[in-house]
Amino acid sequence: MTLCQFCGDRLADHLIAVPDLHHELALSVSAGRGGEQGLPFASGATLASEQMVAAVVHWAQQVAHARATIWEIPNTLSEVAGWLANRLDWLRALVSAGDAYSQIDRAVCRARSVIDLPPHRTRFPVGPCPEIIEARYCAFEVVAYVPVRVGIEPAVMRCRNPDCRRHHEPWPTESWRSAGERINRLREHLKRRALVTRTSGDHKGRGAAVWST
Repeated sequence: MTLCQFCGDRLADHLIAVPDLHHELALSVSAGRGGEQGLPFASGATLASEQMVAAVVHWAQQVAHARATIWEIPNTLSEVAGWLANRLDWLRALVSAGDAYSQIDRAVCRARSVIDLPPHRTRFPVGPCPEIIEARYCAFEVVAYVPVRVGIEPAVMRCRNPDCRRHHEPWPTESWRSAGERINRLREHLKRRALVTRTSGDHKGRGAAVWST
């Protein structure tokens, strides 16, 4: 089965989200063991995490075996997910590409549904990440995580990019104001740049001058 463009894009989004989901599931397990959700919820979060890890690692291994590059697979889940996300053209070439899509999609969706069930945390998008990676702004989104019940985990803002410093070193609440100012400045910069691009496209071929920020 050949993956369509939609399935390929969806699979890429899933793989990029895997490290963050794995982290949240670990937090959910801790909350379930000690909170109102109880052990049944903790067991569900554990199972969802195991299924997601198994699906990602299994298909990374299948892709590596097919390309005779098994030793290229990294050791951490974050790196494995990124490795596979960057080799989706290899996965598409597998006869079992459809099975790979179904299993990873099912596992990631299950992980997301488990995370969204407990009322122990509020999660909301903040804006574009202002960190610089290799002379460019990080292309991922910053998300805020705010616990409803004190003591489960600290409130933080974290970048979704597993390769970004702010994924592993999230902003604590005392840094939210300064981080928010940087995010807002970047958001305005991106809006101006988009306007420049749009204006340039509208006037292309009509002799209009192109201005820039």
